[in-house]
Amino acid sequence: MQHPTMVAFTALALSSMVALGLVLLSVVMAAPIFDAPSTSHRGRLKARIGTNLCLGVSGTRDGARLLLKSCTHASTEVEFDDDRDLLIFLQAQRVAEVPARRYGNGEAVQIRDIATHGGSGFQRWVRADFHGRSGGGVPRGVWQQIRTGNHRYCLDVREGRAVVGAEVQLRECAPWNDNQSFKWIS
Repeated sequence: MQHPTMVAFTALALSSMVALGLVLLSVVMAAPIFDAPSTSHRGRLKARIGTNLCLGVSGTRDGARLLLKSCTHASTEVEFDDDRDLLIFLQAQRVAEVPARRYGNGEAVQIRDIATHGGSGFQRWVRADFHGRSGGGVPRGVWQQIRTGNHRYCLDVREGRAVVGAEVQLRECAPWNDNQSFKWIS
């Protein structure tokens, strides 16, 4: 039989350990273990080809085409919403869209109002790097492809023309293709 003082000491030690465990658990639960990745990116998408060329649009109305512009031009300010898979051109307040459901090599890409078209599958885009990461898992400063929602086609600078005004089209995604490589810049 244990001495009553020893039983009291054991009970006190056990209750202290439980209390300490609860305090530690509440601290761990209250503080995030890591910062959650951002699900939205704002900035400009610089093309890998050329110098100071970014993804932009030819105008601000529905049907305006994607093309390369100087990275200082207002139409190159974009937001990529990884939660909704939308590429939003901020000046136009429109999203990139595959027009008339025409997926195929050489098809032009346009902007359209999301409100009137409800964010259809033809307005869905996914960011993917060349290491298999996609969406919010793609670090901001790496070269990446902007793929259609079905992942088969990518935004592609037509004929690799590194000039202001070069058209951006759909082309089957190809690994490490400079015409399909874009990087976030501020």
